[in-house]
Amino acid sequence: MEILTPKNAKKRERVSFDAEAVIGTVLEIKSDVINRGDDALRELTLMFDKIRIDGFLASPAKMNAAYNSIAKDDLAMLKTAARRIRKVNEAVLASKGDIEVNGDGYSFKLVSTPISSVGLYVPGGTAFYPSSVLMLGIAAKVAGVPRIVLCTPPNAADKGIPPITLATAKLVGIDEVYQVGGAQAVFGMAYGTDSIKPVDKIFGPGNKYVAAAKMFLGDKCGVDIFAGPSEILVLADETANAEFIRADLLSQLEHGTDSPCVLVTTSKKLAVEISDLEANGFIVLVNSINEGIDFANWYKAEHTEVMTKDSRGDSMEIQGGAVFIGQNTCVPMGDYGVSGSNHVIPTGGAARFQSPVSVEDFMIRTEYTEATDTNSASFVPRFADLEGLPAHAKAVSLRFTNFKKQ
Repeated sequence: MEILTPKNAKKRERVSFDAEAVIGTVLEIKSDVINRGDDALRELTLMFDKIRIDGFLASPAKMNAAYNSIAKDDLAMLKTAARRIRKVNEAVLASKGDIEVNGDGYSFKLVSTPISSVGLYVPGGTAFYPSSVLMLGIAAKVAGVPRIVLCTPPNAADKGIPPITLATAKLVGIDEVYQVGGAQAVFGMAYGTDSIKPVDKIFGPGNKYVAAAKMFLGDKCGVDIFAGPSEILVLADETANAEFIRADLLSQLEHGTDSPCVLVTTSKKLAVEISDLEANGFIVLVNSINEGIDFANWYKAEHTEVMTKDSRGDSMEIQGGAVFIGQNTCVPMGDYGVSGSNHVIPTGGAARFQSPVSVEDFMIRTEYTEATDTNSASFVPRFADLEGLPAHAKAVSLRFTNFKKQ
């Protein structure tokens, strides 16, 4: 890993997925799914996942069998993570109550309600991610979403979806699970097929085809966040454990060799010690921790670890993504819900304007306005005339002469 100054590090092009490279393929898949529905899903599943699927919906019997096949220790592990994730989401929900404002002649209410239907995409194929089922599914359940759809790729070895994924879905309470993955699953959930009814919003990480597919839904369906290659930034001083840092950087590379790894440190000794690591990233040597914090806030990594003398204080100065405090805390703890946090987090600098997925993302807010006295709107006709909208002015003025108290 190359050692750079903050100035030179900021000149480095940020690693992200190349949407243009897959646009053609993704748009072909979109057209195919819209026009041929289930037939397209079957052919694409056979092409990409090397398995022929007749019925996409996982049956209750199959889900029950999967749940009953899980080892006791694995089930206990899933339940521990589930409890912690649920606790955090319930706390977030409790802190976001409805708002009511009453003024002289008017009232306003802002009311949160769950989205009617959501689609959860869980990556699969050669690997499986029951942790993502927990992260997304529990947030949706706590929000009170009436219909939750889950799509994940099948594989030939399991003759469908891995049992651990099905068992986790049952544990969460998701019973509409489809054996389909990739961009075709995204378009299937957005536009609907004979087997899959469309949903209102889609959540979840995936490969570059899944990420690109979410970009091409227009106003047909909402999406959660931009999720490209996983990334980590470690802010460290001379007190940091080099072995921990090396292990944490390597752990991110398990997600893919394109996962950016960045070390920001005040210690030249530490920088040199880590520089022999072969990773897609760089080391930033800074003059002070404050300069390191400034760089971290500019970079806005998906995951930021803080290993400094004052880890707690320094961590509170960092905004965006997920922050892991102190030598004893690492990103994989967040991946598996140790504190109940969510691991679906914006990447590629999108943490500048997006937040980790939470129960709030599974809800919509509705504004309710009532004029209890039209004098409260006496300034509106003038405002409308100022903007050249006389019909707006008239609509309000009519209320002045025809007001009926309710």
